[in-house]
Amino acid sequence: MKKLFNAMLLCVTFGALFACSEGEFDDSNDNTTVEYTVSIKTNGNGSVAIEGFTGSEAKVLSGSSVTVLAVCPDGYIFQGWYIDGREKSSSLSYTFTVSDNVELTARFMIDDGKGEIYQVVEQQPEFPGGISALNEYLSENTIYPQESIDNNSQGRAYVRFVVNADGSIQYAEIVKSSGDVYLDKEAIRLIESMPNWTPGKQAGKPVRVSYMLPVNFRLR
Repeated sequence: MKKLFNAMLLCVTFGALFACSEGEFDDSNDNTTVEYTVSIKTNGNGSVAIEGFTGSEAKVLSGSSVTVLAVCPDGYIFQGWYIDGREKSSSLSYTFTVSDNVELTARFMIDDGKGEIYQVVEQQPEFPGGISALNEYLSENTIYPQESIDNNSQGRAYVRFVVNADGSIQYAEIVKSSGDVYLDKEAIRLIESMPNWTPGKQAGKPVRVSYMLPVNFRLR
């Protein structure tokens, strides 16, 4: 009887160890614990932070709600939060749910005292003659940089600029590079050389409007 009792005890102990090992394996494959990196930066002005963290980068669990904060210095205007050149929010405080790695850019510009710069207006500014005339202008006035030709370089640059209340163009800047510095410079030159636009309107009055335009470069 003594030998039978010892054998039963060993079997129970072994079973307990096996169950514990299996449980640990399941926990290590829990997909709900995936972490993603949230990082924010500025276009050179102002300051940024992630609420609840000391720096401008944080690792958080998938599904977490994150708030990013921008502080606009005196003499500047906050334009908004952007991902790959696309505006996500024009509020200094922006809250979103994390589902992947993300890099946000807070954009600021100098306040020149010429009035508020609108992001959205009732009537958008327009190139004289409309979209077809704009495409024609870009096609006829593009000077393909020789360096880009030599490197067989092509791409698309996203340029943000301000259309003032008098239709003039101001503050042209690259918000998403074409991947070629020479093409980016040509995109800026094209925008700055444009004729005055028909200004945007809010409540029936001409106002300053922030506008973004993609400029495509293709070798023929």
